[in-house]
Parts: sequence; structure tokens; C-alpha cells
Amino acid sequence: MSQLFRALVDLTPSSPPDARRQAMRQATDLFTPTPMRWDDSFPDLAQRMITEGGASAEQRLDWAFRRALGRPPDERELSVLVAGID
Repeated sequence: MSQLFRALVDLTPSSPPDARRQAMRQATDLFTPTPMRWDDSFPDLAQRMITEGGASAEQRLDWAFRRALGRPPDERELSVLVAGID
């Protein structure tokens, strides 16, 4: 799982679109308890996380959390996600 987190955080705007799409599909499969229909907006969110989310993993995760859930992550949520990256 940490390899997936690292892959997501290490993506850059110049990463190939296929690499971004594959990483997002793996993340979706990993964190979705029930099958989820793939939506083409997921790679867009991932791209925006990379370009608008900030430079650090914490900034990008906070940005994505606010966009996806409408709130910032609490300390525990952020620490679990950051630990998965390291």
C-alpha cells in the first residue's frame, strides 16, 4: 500500500496520463469497500491534486480531502495517510 501512496504523491504534472490513471484506479480499488464505477473525473482530481495541492504530501492530502469531503482531515486521518506514504 505504501508504494501506491508514494506513486500518487510522486506524480508530477509531466507524468504520463496513463501512469496517473493507473495510480488512481489502484487507489480507488484499494479504498472502496464496494465495487465502484470508474469515473473519468478521478484522473482530473488526481491531476489537480498534483498541480494545485501544494508541494508536500501533507498539503496535497489536505487539498484532496477538502475537495472530496468538504472538510479538512483531522490529525488522525492525516497521520494515517502520511504514514502510508512513508
